[in-house]
Amino acid sequence: MFYWSEKWGALYNYGYWAIEAKKKGEVGAQIDIVVDYGNNLFDIVECKYYKEEFEISTKYKDNLLNKRKMFREYGLDSKKNAEIRLVFITVEGVKKNANFNDLNIDEMLLEELLL
Repeated sequence: MFYWSEKWGALYNYGYWAIEAKKKGEVGAQIDIVVDYGNNLFDIVECKYYKEEFEISTKYKDNLLNKRKMFREYGLDSKKNAEIRLVFITVEGVKKNANFNDLNIDEMLLEELLL
């Protein structure tokens, strides 16, 4: 499949992704949507439906870093040097705190997606 989005560009493929821990000390990961642009660029998309801005705690930040690590390790095959971005789709946005800034997150409001 091939799709076009004015904001995000050409999309080659997308889908849900999950993996259980494979080695001792690892934690499994579940990703709401992975977007593959077909050019070594991937988005890990988190979908959050809250009545207010979603706030990223330190624990949740660690969870997001684990998702990116596990996807790079097990979801990319030979594309280990691919660029992986974190993207949030929310109703009211993501609160700008230190954890948000540390992760360099892109965000999109649900209404933008539905336009």
